[in-house]
Amino acid sequence: MPISYPQILDVALPPEAWSWDERDCLIYALSIGFGRDPLDRRELHYVSEGPGFRTCAAFASVIGASAGLRGEVLGINPRLRVHGEARAVFLAPVPVAGTGIGHTRVIEAFDHGPKVGAAIISRTDLTDAAGAPLATVDMTSFARGDGGFGGPPGPVSPALPDRAPDRTAEVVTLTNQALLFRLLRDRNKLHSDPGRAAAAGFPRPILHGLCLFGIAWRALLMEFADWAPERIREQSVRFARPVFPGDTLTFNFWRQGGEIVFEANVAGRGAVLRNGRAVID
Repeated sequence: MPISYPQILDVALPPEAWSWDERDCLIYALSIGFGRDPLDRRELHYVSEGPGFRTCAAFASVIGASAGLRGEVLGINPRLRVHGEARAVFLAPVPVAGTGIGHTRVIEAFDHGPKVGAAIISRTDLTDAAGAPLATVDMTSFARGDGGFGGPPGPVSPALPDRAPDRTAEVVTLTNQALLFRLLRDRNKLHSDPGRAAAAGFPRPILHGLCLFGIAWRALLMEFADWAPERIREQSVRFARPVFPGDTLTFNFWRQGGEIVFEANVAGRGAVLRNGRAVID
């Protein structure tokens, strides 16, 4: 069933609940790169329970990921669906254990033509079990086989500053990083099964978009937030090209007023993360 526009903008899901505990927080931190230096106490605060233990704010993107926004709900081919973009506004610290309630609705649908695909943006207002806000999480589903439905073309991507980056950082991903990240919520075989990845047009399993979102959050925490997670108020990024476990990401950061804009590149493939933006106090 093709995308029906503008009716798709009326899609709203019933509240969805997902519970997590300390173990999930530890897995998340390990899966986005914390703990590589077992003597660095700044990192150990995220991967070792006890005094000073912290939850990564970017974990809200996993808590707020809707399980009900399936391909048949959106009118797209689920096998050709990939995560296109993510944005999170962090409203409160994520506790080490709890239950999140997500209220998800479709807010935009952009048509990039039958040869490119469609971009569908959903928004999840995430609260704790008592109704206190935790985060607002926007997700873009890129449907590679579902363009040409008659929707608007979407905004033009902003250009990066025309100068050298203010800071760079290199992140080496693990060859088993997707297998670790999938222990949380996303068991899509695209990230673990070579046959499923090949059927989707990839030479091997790819890294989860939300894992890359977390990797970017960790880089921002180290480079600009002085390891104070509460300083990162908002983050967004576009997943421009697939990233394979084991790839080395080179981040370029620019300061623009009260914001940080960034991209990440992989040698030989160019920019894999684009339109990166963060608001940091």
